[in-house]
Amino acid sequence: MDCVDIIEYSTFQKLLADHHKDPMRDFDYQMETNHAFIYKLNTGQIVLFPSFPSADPPKCLVFRDQGCFDAYVSEDRFPIENYDKQLEDHDTNRLKNIGSNISYYQGYLNNRYKFNFIELNRETIQSYYLKVSKDEPGYPLTVIALGALMGEQLRIELNGKWVIKKNYGPYNPYYSPLVRSDDKVFPVYDKLYSMIESKAKDSSGFFDRRFFGSIPLKVFEDAGVRLIEL
Repeated sequence: MDCVDIIEYSTFQKLLADHHKDPMRDFDYQMETNHAFIYKLNTGQIVLFPSFPSADPPKCLVFRDQGCFDAYVSEDRFPIENYDKQLEDHDTNRLKNIGSNISYYQGYLNNRYKFNFIELNRETIQSYYLKVSKDEPGYPLTVIALGALMGEQLRIELNGKWVIKKNYGPYNPYYSPLVRSDDKVFPVYDKLYSMIESKAKDSSGFFDRRFFGSIPLKVFEDAGVRLIEL
């Protein structure tokens, strides 16, 4: 679709001023997904302004008409990348089907670090971890791949299942893979990222459930958050 323009913030301000609209007060509504502000102009155009804070003025989207806007909403993806990306904002297509991509991620790490591991166990994960935790140029894909393998090992040990939590950035969704076991949910990437940030020397703490910090499933249910089972 070529019925949308991406404009700078200064152009957005002028566009709204030309239509006698105040950016802070005269929006028509906020989207339920990404909480972006929506403005309907008397020309039939629809303007989207992201609500997420940013260091630099964010870009805005101008849709030719309501039909154009509705088409992008139904696809649940706008033609612009999220700014201030989260870890899971990268490689979204594979992450939202993470259970089917474990072999891909292991192959990726084998190729990068010249390993030839076939089995997945705590020992091989330790070897991957020692490489990934020091491989700053490889971020974020190396961390994403390692998280998939560590999460898969945890899932196997717990006889659990992968679930996906759908989140929204300034414009588009991204997907957080979690491991669920009975009534507990384990935030795989949050744990791995904190380990790397704290310079943990090995991967064993990931599997120590005394310190993992699982989240009761009821927390998600009470918040109305649906976890998608894979």
